[in-house]
Amino acid sequence: MTTTRPSVDPELIGSGGRGEHNISENSPPKIEELESLRGIAATLVVFVHFPAWNPWLYDIDFFRNGTAMVDLFFVLSGFVICMIYGDRLNSTRDVLRFQLLRLGRLYPVHFLFFLAFFAIEVAKWIIGAIGYPEFEAAAFTANGFSDIISQLTLTQALGPSIGWGTFNGPAWSISVEFYCYLLFALVVLVFGRAKWHVFGFFALLGLTSSVFAIIDNSAIYRCLAGFFTGCIVSGICARKPSLEVPAWLQWAIFVSFFLYVGIFIEPYQKVGVFLIAAALILAIAKGRDGSLRRLLRMRPFVAMGAWSYSIYMSHVLVIYIFLQATIHLSTASTVVVSGVAIPQFSIADTLALYSVVLIVVTLVSALICRIYELPLRIMSRRLIFSRLGGPLPFPKLTSH
Repeated sequence: MTTTRPSVDPELIGSGGRGEHNISENSPPKIEELESLRGIAATLVVFVHFPAWNPWLYDIDFFRNGTAMVDLFFVLSGFVICMIYGDRLNSTRDVLRFQLLRLGRLYPVHFLFFLAFFAIEVAKWIIGAIGYPEFEAAAFTANGFSDIISQLTLTQALGPSIGWGTFNGPAWSISVEFYCYLLFALVVLVFGRAKWHVFGFFALLGLTSSVFAIIDNSAIYRCLAGFFTGCIVSGICARKPSLEVPAWLQWAIFVSFFLYVGIFIEPYQKVGVFLIAAALILAIAKGRDGSLRRLLRMRPFVAMGAWSYSIYMSHVLVIYIFLQATIHLSTASTVVVSGVAIPQFSIADTLALYSVVLIVVTLVSALICRIYELPLRIMSRRLIFSRLGGPLPFPKLTSH
């Protein structure tokens, strides 16, 4: 069976967080390998947003399809949240505390990078006002007033595609996930033991609608499909305590998942991502110890998992800065991609740029996690528990 660490804080196991304490004998164990998997997925999302500095590298299908890593996030999130809270939300007070804890987990980092991109818009306006009208015209056009409101309320991805990519684009996924948390909590509270039937309904609704989600950009379908599929996997694990997945099958599913990501083309094929992701999480959560799990327990992978939320939320800003630097400092020929004239470099130079960007993203994320994300999470938890009650003592957090 999977090796687990001592009981851990429920709020730290999700979204890449990490911490250790003796909160309760009933606290679910932490599956460290799943945290490493989250870190790998977050890193692959970075590749999706790399600029087209070289068309050969940019057009590699595996990287273009890397948005499927977000679907893996959804399944993993549903699995973890259901494992922890599936039997713990027994009153409206529990639901309120749960939702506020999720807000405290997601919002500080989201708000930090919203402010960073808001500052960029202000800088465009200032530069335009002092003599560069093209910058003034660009300020707050793609990112308007309605987008500011939707970003602040985490509603930017609840409707059609308008607003998805405004300000910090990756924040669309926490928009739909935050409200899936609320839906999950209400289902647990209202339906009790019958909740599994409702989870199955929402998973099926999301899966059958996911084709249309790709076409009309209804993000909520993707989150419903992934999150509640993850809930079902959690239920399977709880009902099959003796289930053991052999090491060879873990590797087979692991490799199959990433191969599938690299080859799927048509929208309907993306349904398979949710199902293979579910199988992968089940295999790791209920797997015998083997080479894959030992690999995922290696310190670099665990550290990337701890920083994964900051990686996911920070990388677009870092990439934007590097892209602007190459645009304004390079004399290389350009190719217009999505309306932006992007300098073209050799494969070697582009690989070097990608490597530097990835290193900077990792360093920035580690720093943000240590000095901002974790301290703000402690503060929010203390405030919520002081008003609504909760587990004591408060956890001692570490960044890796």
